[in-house]
Amino acid sequence: MTWNYKIEKIVSKIQEVPENTLSKDIIIPLYQELGYHKVEFYGGTNEYGKDILLWEIDKIGDIRLTVVQVKRFKFTNTASDSKSLQSVFNQLTACFKIPILYTDQRSYFPSEAFLISTYPIDSKSLHTRFGPYPDLNDQKIKIIDGTKLASLILTHSPNLVKKLIGFEIEISEALTDSINNDALLKAMGYTKKKNIKNIYTDTNFYLGKISTELFFSSTLKPIKKQQYLSAKEWEMFKSLCSTISNEFVINFIDDSFDEIDKRYNKIFKVYLKQVEKQKLANKSFKRNDKLLTYQSDDKRTFQVITLTAVISPPYQNFEIEDDFLTKQSHNENKWLEPIVKQLNSNKPAISKLKEFYDEISEKLNVEKKNKLSKETIKQGEANTTIINLSVVVEPPKYQFVIDGKPLADQILKKRKWIEEIIREFNIQVPTILNLKEFIQKCTQIIGSAKHLFLNPIFFSCIGYDSKIVGRSNFESARFKLAIQQIFDTGLNITVLGHAGAGKSTSLQMYALRDNNPLNRLIIPISLAQAMQNWHKTEPLLNENIGIQNLELGISEYLYSKGILLNTSNLIEILESKPVTILLDGLDEVIRDSTWLPKSIAFLSKKYSNNLQLIVTSRESGSYLNELPFFEVTLMPFTNEQRDDFIEKWFEDDFDKTMVSEIKSHLNSNKYIADIVKNPLLTTMLCILRKNGIKLPSTEITLYDDRLKLLTGYYDRAKNINFRLSTPPNHLELIGQKIAYYLHSEGKRSEQKDQLIEWVKENTNDANSPSQVESAINELIDPCNILVPMTDDGGYGFGHLRFQEHLAAKELFFDRKIKLSDLIRQIWWRDVLLLFSQLNREIDWILENVELLVNDKQVLDTLFNMIEQRPENEKEKLKEKLDAFIERSKIPDITY
Repeated sequence: MTWNYKIEKIVSKIQEVPENTLSKDIIIPLYQELGYHKVEFYGGTNEYGKDILLWEIDKIGDIRLTVVQVKRFKFTNTASDSKSLQSVFNQLTACFKIPILYTDQRSYFPSEAFLISTYPIDSKSLHTRFGPYPDLNDQKIKIIDGTKLASLILTHSPNLVKKLIGFEIEISEALTDSINNDALLKAMGYTKKKNIKNIYTDTNFYLGKISTELFFSSTLKPIKKQQYLSAKEWEMFKSLCSTISNEFVINFIDDSFDEIDKRYNKIFKVYLKQVEKQKLANKSFKRNDKLLTYQSDDKRTFQVITLTAVISPPYQNFEIEDDFLTKQSHNENKWLEPIVKQLNSNKPAISKLKEFYDEISEKLNVEKKNKLSKETIKQGEANTTIINLSVVVEPPKYQFVIDGKPLADQILKKRKWIEEIIREFNIQVPTILNLKEFIQKCTQIIGSAKHLFLNPIFFSCIGYDSKIVGRSNFESARFKLAIQQIFDTGLNITVLGHAGAGKSTSLQMYALRDNNPLNRLIIPISLAQAMQNWHKTEPLLNENIGIQNLELGISEYLYSKGILLNTSNLIEILESKPVTILLDGLDEVIRDSTWLPKSIAFLSKKYSNNLQLIVTSRESGSYLNELPFFEVTLMPFTNEQRDDFIEKWFEDDFDKTMVSEIKSHLNSNKYIADIVKNPLLTTMLCILRKNGIKLPSTEITLYDDRLKLLTGYYDRAKNINFRLSTPPNHLELIGQKIAYYLHSEGKRSEQKDQLIEWVKENTNDANSPSQVESAINELIDPCNILVPMTDDGGYGFGHLRFQEHLAAKELFFDRKIKLSDLIRQIWWRDVLLLFSQLNREIDWILENVELLVNDKQVLDTLFNMIEQRPENEKEKLKEKLDAFIERSKIPDITY
């Protein structure tokens, strides 16, 4: 909680307190804290403008009297008004003429007076009293307005602060004091401090997540399409139309719902009659059913030809299905194919069905010259052929036409409106109210559009390119506002972004900022720490417990931070005060707490009147669909933003050559320039240059250079003593194993003793237990590869991306690890993308998991792994992946 925010909260509270209570319970204790010898309440009748008396003994032992008058109303500018500053000053000036008796039985005239108001006093009010020449008595009066009073309370009386704003001050001070980037900087090889505020650069963001590209796609080719839906599908379709009708006019269907229902009901009556007829007719086709159950004693088989006659609306003809031959009988009975083909081309009337069956049966008997009987089968006669007829009466379907053009026109119109408003907001910063209303409208539009894109009926008519997976151009939806302005709307927000995009920093800056226009209590929470702590205190924590009890997990987290706040206290705050809870890193805990998105959604609904939730996560994962929050995605730095960040980083350096060297390196290395587009990678680049290390040209070498810096590789090369007894390559190996262990467990940190124990059990005999323990201690200090992550002594890698990098290297070196076990898990996705960059070629990876390509999660990861490869490989790898998909016969797989 920042200083200004605390002042605002205290001012708000003291304005609610009755005047006498304010004097007795707040101002008197304050002046006692300020050191006055005696403070007494003098209010009531005949006080002559004196509510409080302040007695003090000066440096030479004389008694000095100061009087205080307390007002809790806002002064007016009208001199004749009893609430004007003029009237109050006249009353207070009179007090200088009336002596007050002290305990020494002597009377004292006031030498000074304080006028205290809980409201600010504006310049006009002051001018009405003083003008250019205040008199002598006026000069003896000091004015203390609400802001000054709050400042005195905050500076001199922590007990009053706690009394006025309760747990809020305790929560804010405990949490915001811990907000810094020290651990992260150490984990990147920078041991000095860098204030987040000094280097923070606003990143742009766009509406929605990557899947929203369908809404903002520039190419639409709508078509008209005849639709056939079952009764169940029709009801779902009508329900969907009702859902989207708030945003999309249902003008794209050729008939009204009533007309379509009438058509269906008419033909459905015919269907019921036909079903009854066929029940009777089927009795004549039973004669071979029993024979189908026979089998010879020596296990010889007989051939079965199953002919399926399908009777479809309008129930006048029948047709034999194309796959009428079983696999066993296909070759032997090719003679049936032309008969069936001819039959289907003529589509005979249903009355001919029995006649057709008898004809085929007779033909079969003539061809095979076999007498079909139980006796002959028992005697083991060679393969026998049996014909069986199955008759299916298909139910009718709802029929209508969707015209994609009116639907596409509505999408384009709404998209254009959103893009125009964004352009306006980028030019002229909107008010919080205007921004809130716009986001609420966007939520409705994009939410309704999402229903259209997920429904294959609509999707096929709108005319999107089915192979689009991500927007290549974000400019039409780029917000150039500070993301904190979106947070100020008070709406629930999900902030998405790639690793290192600045999600955590955005929340930190919001928690640390000086102004708080919504006057809300802000509670920043690291979900990785919170969930780890909650699982420890609640070993049986599961979905049943977790979904409805997130308040318990939050209060446990606050308690671990030294805030003595129980769950009841937290619930009282959530029910009575405006609160914003910042939940950072949902993707980091989802593996072992899959129910958490439902729990967050439940919490937001339970305290919807007061609670705002802001959640950060990486973009991937279907679990995000369980959060009914407005989504924004952080965009990569523009070149200008990245340059601004670099200049801020070196702002304290008198020599600016490092700035120009980094910019020059990026200008001459397009590949690395395209990658270094977020705060994390830009910071790493600055730190490497600060340490005099040659700047890298790929993302992997950027991470590797960080490791070399931290493990003393460069110092050893320069013959500089780095205080390490463990070789750099061994430190890296131990780091890899720890990263793999943590990632396998779905953790961000672990106790040092547990890390030592695991590594000892999972390294070869060449590494003695003492060497392992020494290496881990050196990874902590002086390397800072492992840094403190939790209050109870848990160590991790400072940023999930560093853990992923080392885990990827462990996959690269230990080929015994089964990729097929990892590729199905969203938690391992970014590790595998880095792993793809580490390999010379990845054909073997595709071949290893070929059988899993029918899993869309696996397919998405494989496609993104291919995207990490050099351009000259991508096409060949995509062709290979397409071949796998074709062999697996997966319908409608697109990427």
